[in-house]
Amino acid sequence: MEKRLKIVIADDSEEFGQSCAKAFKAYGMQVVLCEKDGKKVIEYIKKEKPDVVLADVFMHNLDILGVLEVLKDMDDKPMITVMSSFDNQRLEKETLEAGAAYYFLKPFDINTLAERIIRLSGWKNDKAPLIVKNNVVI
Repeated sequence: MEKRLKIVIADDSEEFGQSCAKAFKAYGMQVVLCEKDGKKVIEYIKKEKPDVVLADVFMHNLDILGVLEVLKDMDDKPMITVMSSFDNQRLEKETLEAGAAYYFLKPFDINTLAERIIRLSGWKNDKAPLIVKNNVVI
């Protein structure tokens, strides 16, 4: 049986989380939704053991830099992908230097993000990816 890439999405927007989940599932990924809260993200990482985390740079209780600091000494930590609606080169550089694998700005194309995650993670999926447009699998 082929291993599915497990991804945790931390966002408070039900619409955004569901549209990302739908697109990622179309690519064969397993998706878990989490609150947009740095402390909850860490709990989910420890509980769910995801391969990838998709989180906003700014979250309740602990931002992504705080999450990355907690994870830096963790064995078998997930790949962290960070999104932001705030365009700041210094913040982007600091986030990547702290250990994030990918930093991108909102809005973004969900399919492009899914393909980046697959490429960055090295995950091999023999299924041809389905394309999602306007929240509809085509």
